[in-house]
Formats: sequence, C-alpha cells, structure tokens
Amino acid sequence: MANIIKKKNVVIVYLAGDVIVSLELKALQIDLAAAFSGEHKNVILNFERTEYISAGGVELIVSFLKKARKEKGDIKFLKVNEHIKKLLQIVGVIKFVECFEEEKEALASFNESVSVMEKNLLWE
Repeated sequence: MANIIKKKNVVIVYLAGDVIVSLELKALQIDLAAAFSGEHKNVILNFERTEYISAGGVELIVSFLKKARKEKGDIKFLKVNEHIKKLLQIVGVIKFVECFEEEKEALASFNESVSVMEKNLLWE
C-alpha cells in the first residue's frame, strides 16, 4: 500500500514497491481511488521507491489521468527512474504528463495556468 498525504489542493501518493502482478495492481487501484476521493482532483505520484511498473500499471494510471482531467484535475509524476520513464515514452504517456525531481516544484506546478497536455495540443 502507498502512503497518501494531502498538501494544500494536491494529494501525493508515495508508491511503495514495484507494480507488476495483479495484487499490486489492485493495491494501486485502491490507492488511486483513495487519492481522487472527495474534493482533491490533483495528484502527484511519487515513484521514488518504485523500480518497475508493468504495462497494466501504466494502463491503470492512464485511466485515472483521463478521469482527473475530465474533472479539471491532473496527475504529475515525481522521481521517475529511467526504466519507468522509458516505458512511459514507449507507450506515449510521457508527453502528456509532467515529471519532476523535486516535490516542491511538482506542488508549485499545479498553480500554473497552462498544463503540459494543453501545451502539447496547442503548440506541437
């Protein structure tokens, strides 16, 4: 299970361990559902303690990303390692999600007026 902390208008999900098998996917689904419950629609996923995520895990995150954006929220990634970043590039997710190395930068990014997805759709 992940550790979930609320800071201002953002929920930070500190993922714990790899997301590979169905049991881990179910735990991630529960964690993401908890993060999006209530009034919070902005989420940071902290991958610092996650070395690997399966395609099923990416698919689950994308489904919550769609939900968040439909509800005028967003998901941003924090401390993504090279292996996960490469997977996200292969499936095309990385160009729609901002990645950060510092938590305070990720938190501050929710105050910007134009999201990376809007930038990609408008200027690419």
